[in-house]
Amino acid sequence: MPIRKAMFNGSLTICYDDYNGFDVLEKLTSKPEIAWLLENITTLHIDGFNGRSRLWSAAGYHRILPFLGGATEVHVHFDATRHCYTDRDSDCYTSEWAALLADGYKAEFDAGHKDHEFSYAAGLLKVDGLAKLLEENGRGDCEVYLSTHVTWLAHYRVGWQQMVMFRVTSEGLEAVERRG
Repeated sequence: MPIRKAMFNGSLTICYDDYNGFDVLEKLTSKPEIAWLLENITTLHIDGFNGRSRLWSAAGYHRILPFLGGATEVHVHFDATRHCYTDRDSDCYTSEWAALLADGYKAEFDAGHKDHEFSYAAGLLKVDGLAKLLEENGRGDCEVYLSTHVTWLAHYRVGWQQMVMFRVTSEGLEAVERRG
């Protein structure tokens, strides 16, 4: 089946697998008929990270450097699932869900006062290491973003969703978008 180069919009989404890493992507892009793809990537999305992902390392980011091509943006996505238990007598009671329902929480979230509750993924995934690696390799023009998505489940149904997107620099995180 011929590859339709004209249909490629420059955005590539890859899904990280704890067991195989980026092996499939490496095998795919080593084929000559796909080589043009690497040169035309403008935005790279890395999905598949969650609370059960093994800790990420700088060595992992070295492995994706060849896939960046002409990318100007790298988006790393982290998904977390939390369960809502509001019965104070339950052993599973979560004060986070009660706080989410409290008066004023939405205004505090929108004002950025809750961003620290979404930044923990940066430490798990060591995204500051990716920003430093890009700078060291002359790719300071490539911006790195981290999106932390939290889905709250109530009785195994989606009760609430929140997301904070951070721009990652070697100096730290800056929230650029909030939804929830």
